[in-house]
Amino acid sequence: MDRAKMLAGWCKAARKAMASQNHRPLAKPVMTIEQALAADKVERNKPIAATRSDQNLTGREFGKMVAWKPNMAAREFNSWVCLCVCSGKPVNVSAHLLLSGEKTDCGCVKAERIRIAAHRATLKRRQQAGYRRRMNRARKSERSEERRNRSKRARLAARRQSGS
Repeated sequence: MDRAKMLAGWCKAARKAMASQNHRPLAKPVMTIEQALAADKVERNKPIAATRSDQNLTGREFGKMVAWKPNMAAREFNSWVCLCVCSGKPVNVSAHLLLSGEKTDCGCVKAERIRIAAHRATLKRRQQAGYRRRMNRARKSERSEERRNRSKRARLAARRQSGS
């Protein structure tokens, strides 16, 4: 996915999350998307530290998700609310899964793979149905041609018999 599209998706998700929590509207951005991309390149090259309970992951990206805020209501130790690029729906994820790279999306990638596989299966079924239709038409035309040839032969045989 294009980096600019990911940032735009996160901005949209953040607006959606803020609106659902009745926060005041987001302030005008301090930097443009190009400046954010340039700053992000520097930030992405920093190594990921080991999991610690006091580590602040706010704003860090993990695949298609960005850490939004710590989840204080969760019973899990060191859980974070993350926003995904696809829909912006909040997802509760433990910091361990984020930092180890085990959780990089909200499940949208798996759903997309399933959707694509179903689409391919549908195309294959349609293709096979079209092949069957074409073969049936060819068989029908062969049968009708055989009937015509039989009737021609029968007419010719009848003429020969009547003529002799």
